[in-house]
Amino acid sequence: MSKSIRRFLSFFLVLQLIIPYSIFAAATGKLTSVIGGVKQTRGKEVIKPVVKSPIQVKDIILTDKESSAMMIFPDKSIIKLEQNSKLEINEFLFKEKSRTAIFSLAVGKMSATVNKFIGDDNVFEVHSPTAIVGVRGTGFEFVEALNAENKNMATVSCTKGSLNLSALSPAGTVVSTGVLEAGQVAVIVGGIITISAITAAATTVGTGLSTGAKVGIAAAAIAAVGGGLAVAAGAGSDDDDDDDEGDSGGGTTPCNQQQVAGGDTADSRNVELGKTSGTFNFSYDTYSIKDRIVLKCQSNGSTLYDTGCVGTSNTVSVNYSCPTSRITVSVTPNCQYGVGTAWEYIVYCP
Repeated sequence: MSKSIRRFLSFFLVLQLIIPYSIFAAATGKLTSVIGGVKQTRGKEVIKPVVKSPIQVKDIILTDKESSAMMIFPDKSIIKLEQNSKLEINEFLFKEKSRTAIFSLAVGKMSATVNKFIGDDNVFEVHSPTAIVGVRGTGFEFVEALNAENKNMATVSCTKGSLNLSALSPAGTVVSTGVLEAGQVAVIVGGIITISAITAAATTVGTGLSTGAKVGIAAAAIAAVGGGLAVAAGAGSDDDDDDDEGDSGGGTTPCNQQQVAGGDTADSRNVELGKTSGTFNFSYDTYSIKDRIVLKCQSNGSTLYDTGCVGTSNTVSVNYSCPTSRITVSVTPNCQYGVGTAWEYIVYCP
């Protein structure tokens, strides 16, 4: 070996010792959307990411309240991380006939569109404290949270293709397995997998994104991300005995504490904002089948915000001035056509 080559190798080894590994590490993806309070950690480094920021293996993406991040990977798969969530990129290797992608969702909600891969070696998995989801080529949503009994619960819905499910014991061993097809949702608690239709789960207390999962996201994310809102369980439960006109959900519920989710049944309920004027944030998700959500002053019916007939998710700021401190939120499901919709929303306090 010549002296020049030995000098170069020596110089390169010295650089590796004095420069962090992350400088040399190759990007495995990039962020395509960053909204609100999003953090990216890489070892001991905390990064404030922006659109087009590179993502490396072992990076952790954290979202705060009313925040989200979207990322794309070399196989064209797309992941969206919702508010109060924590996702780690454990492994991502992609070659012509090989794909290995492993993620860890510690808490919160993610949705993904994973391109179908044809090759000899294909692994695309999302791990959580409760379950492992093996993805073939599909669209899905995954929520990891604490339920009303303070137990870990995973809620997985499949919108396209199919998923392999593995339920985990507290020690992390697989105790049961199942297959989730498009249009189905699975709730996994204590090693037991319960599968039902998405619309049934969306309208039944404790079986989907409408109740326990939302409670857990808020409670667990306070510790995992450093902030969150208080969410009360139950889309239809309420201790208020008032029989308020225009409220088919049962009484009046306080802002920040009513996470509503539903399906094909129209819904109208009152929310107490605490004051008669100001600005509040409204987050909603009507998914792929279009729904319409309208917010009005409860006392005089003045329209404050109308989503229109949409199939999307969004967070908006709403200015209001009403005679009373209550507003009415009304949902018209399947506003365009068909059945089988799912929707959810939350009204934050001003």
